[in-house]
Amino acid sequence: LLGSQCMAAVKIAVDIVNENGGVQGRQVELVKADAPDPTAATTEAGRLVDQQGVQVIFGSLASGNALAIAGVTEKSGVSLVESGGIADALTDSGFQHVFRILDKGGLRGAAGASYVGEFIAPKLGIDPKDLKIAIIHEESSYGTSVADGAEAKIKEMGMNLVARESYNTSITDMSSLVLKLKEKKPDVLLSVNYINDAILLVDTLKQYDAMPKVFMGCGAGTTDPNFASTIGSDSDGFFCTDMPTNLPLDVFTDEGMRKTVSDFRDRFKKEFPDMKNVSIAAEAAFAGCYTFLHDI
Repeated sequence: LLGSQCMAAVKIAVDIVNENGGVQGRQVELVKADAPDPTAATTEAGRLVDQQGVQVIFGSLASGNALAIAGVTEKSGVSLVESGGIADALTDSGFQHVFRILDKGGLRGAAGASYVGEFIAPKLGIDPKDLKIAIIHEESSYGTSVADGAEAKIKEMGMNLVARESYNTSITDMSSLVLKLKEKKPDVLLSVNYINDAILLVDTLKQYDAMPKVFMGCGAGTTDPNFASTIGSDSDGFFCTDMPTNLPLDVFTDEGMRKTVSDFRDRFKKEFPDMKNVSIAAEAAFAGCYTFLHDI
C-alpha cells in the first residue's frame, strides 16, 4: 500500500514539473518498477539502467531495497534519490551517487531516546539514570540502524538499558519476546517496526498485561495512519519520532512552494479518497522527486 502511495506521489511530482515546462525544456519520462525485496530491487534497478536507460532512480521505501539499488547505481553512475530508506549504511558507505532527503536511522533512534531522557523522565518523576528502558526492533538494516542509535544515546545519557530484542518481520507470534520484556519491567519501550509487526506487538503487550508506562515508536509502523486506526484508542498517549508531515500550509513562506504543496495534496487525495491526510512516505517521495527535478 505504501509503495503504491509513493509511486503515485512521484508521478504527481513528474506531472507538475512537466506541466510547467519540464526540466530545461525537456519532458520527464517516468518508467515504473516494482521491487518487493532487495533481490528484486537489484534486478529491477539493473533493468531500468541497462534496458530503459534511466538517468535517475527515485525510491525506494525500504532500506534493504535502497542499499541494493545503490549498489547498481554506483557502478553505472546513475543517481539514486532516496526518500524512504533510512539505514545508516546508505550514506555511510561512500556511495557517490546517492542523495537522501530524510534522516539517518541512527539519528531517529537517538532523537527518540533523547526525548525520553529529557522530557519523559521528568514527567514520570524518575531520574533519567534510574529510568529502565527496553528496545525492540525488526532486524533489517532499518530497524538495526534506529535501534543502534537509540542504544548509543541511552548509554551516552547514562540511562538504564534493561533489554534489547529483535525479530524478523515475518513473525506471527511475539509471546516469547513480550514475556522477556515483561520480566525486565521497563518504564519505557522504544519500538522500531513496520505496520503489521507494530500492531502485533501492541496486541501481544495487551494480551500479557505488559504495556510499559511509556511506548515510544521510532517511525514507520507506529506513524503509519493504519496503526492508530487499527488499534484505536490503545494508541492514545503513544510517542513517535519520524519526519514532519502534513504541515499547515502557512508554514511555507515561499508562495510558489505553498501552492505546489497544496496542489500535490489535492491531487493525492483525489487518488486516495479514503485517506484523510497524505502519508509520511508519500510526502517524502513527492518532496524528493519534485526537489530534485525542480531545483537540482
